[in-house]
Amino acid sequence: MRLILTILFYFFLSTSLQAIDTKADQAIVVDYNTKEILFEKNSDQRIPPASMTKIMTVYAAFDRIKKTDLTVNDVCIISPKAYKMGGSRTFLEIDDKVSIDDLLKGIIVQSGNDASVALAECLAGTESDFTSLMNFYSEKLNLTNSNFTNSSG
Repeated sequence: MRLILTILFYFFLSTSLQAIDTKADQAIVVDYNTKEILFEKNSDQRIPPASMTKIMTVYAAFDRIKKTDLTVNDVCIISPKAYKMGGSRTFLEIDDKVSIDDLLKGIIVQSGNDASVALAECLAGTESDFTSLMNFYSEKLNLTNSNFTNSSG
C-alpha cells in the first residue's frame, strides 16, 4: 500500500510541475483574479496584430453602443473605401445600408475587412479617427505595446 501511495505521489507531483507548452511564437496566460502571469513566451515581442485588431474594433463599437445613443439597429452606409477592402470580406456593396448588428456579425463571424472599415467610418466619420479611438481604449486597457493604424489589421 505504501508503495502505491508513493508512486501516486510522485506521479501527481511530476504532472503538476510540467510546463505549459505551445507551438505559438508568442503567448501569455494570466490569472484573471490575481493578475499573476502563469505562463509567457515572447509576450513583449512586437508583431503585426492581423485580425486581432478586429477584437479592438468590436470592443470600441460595443463601448460606443453602451455609452451613447447608438443601437445595433442603427444603419451605416457602405463607402467605396470599405467596398474596395481586400482579404476577408463580407461582400458589402457601395451605398448599401447595413445595420451595426450586421456589420458586427460580419466582423466577428467572417472576419470581414470591409465590415471593419464600414463600422469604423460609421462610428467615427473616418477610419483614421476610429483608430484614434481604438488607441484610446488600448491605453485605457493598459495595452502598452499596442498601436492601431486601421480597423481591420
